[in-house]
Amino acid sequence: MSHRTLTRPRAAMTLIELLTSLTLSAMLMAVLLSTLAQHSRMGKRLQEKKPFVPWKMILKQQLQSDYSACRHLLIQSKLIVIEGYSANGPTRIEYEIVTGQKGNWLFRSEFDLLAPRTDQKTKELVCRSVNRFTAMSQMSTDVAPGILRLQIETDDDDDMQLVLIRHGGAG
Repeated sequence: MSHRTLTRPRAAMTLIELLTSLTLSAMLMAVLLSTLAQHSRMGKRLQEKKPFVPWKMILKQQLQSDYSACRHLLIQSKLIVIEGYSANGPTRIEYEIVTGQKGNWLFRSEFDLLAPRTDQKTKELVCRSVNRFTAMSQMSTDVAPGILRLQIETDDDDDMQLVLIRHGGAG
């Protein structure tokens, strides 16, 4: 005759199994938290070195768009005047640096030269921290070559140097 042993299904883990699983999960959490903390520190260091400034990208795109239809151009240290054509017809666009109590502010004004006097001008705030404009290439009132190198001095140490291209012919 053979003996049969009855085994019951185990309802719970033993103490050793429980302690082992808790130790492994605690080690896994410690590694995960350590990695996240290190990633966060690296992100903060990178942010301090070179903060992301989306207004510079937006300003570059806006200047390129305005300059692409340019017929006449005037650049002074605190003012850029671009005359040309937009979808509405002849237009004059001014970028003006205005100094206020809290620093410099860059405004963009667009004048629709065919509109009645009351509807002629729109003005918008572009950004702050712009100090001066400098044309770095030979400049004339007529934009014949179609390429303009422009430096924009800002409050931070990362001045902008743009190369703007005018599309289309001079006629």
